[in-house]
Amino acid sequence: MKTFFVALLLLAAVVGSQAAYANTTLATGWKNCGDSSYTAQNLQVTISPANPQPGDSYTYTSSYDLTKPVETGSTETIKLTLRGIPVENKTTDLCTALAKTDTPCPIAAGHVTSVTKGTIPTDAPSGTLIATASWKDQAGNNVLCIQLEFDLQ
Repeated sequence: MKTFFVALLLLAAVVGSQAAYANTTLATGWKNCGDSSYTAQNLQVTISPANPQPGDSYTYTSSYDLTKPVETGSTETIKLTLRGIPVENKTTDLCTALAKTDTPCPIAAGHVTSVTKGTIPTDAPSGTLIATASWKDQAGNNVLCIQLEFDLQ
């Protein structure tokens, strides 16, 4: 999860100006884009401050209950849009992405909490940034899906 949040913030910092776009589908914050068939249940996310701005320090905490373990061979897909323009759609090895976090693979079934701290780059461009992270396990089953939205000023 740390990789996801850091990637979206770093990408936002380097993306140039693009066409204006008003997004009305998600209020600034987060939503669970998974459903009851996903391995991760009871998903909770907190971001403090709620809508971090360039130069702000933030704390991102996610917690969920895994009904099955996440093991080697799982994947993470990151999709980013800035001002409604797709800027990233990348699938990587989940265990590699989580290797230096507080929740490295394998992740056992049960309750999981992950905390990430960082700073939004001061040169991040303004606009609505939407980031979606989805995980699939080693068998291709859906694990979790989180969508974050920030209104960078």
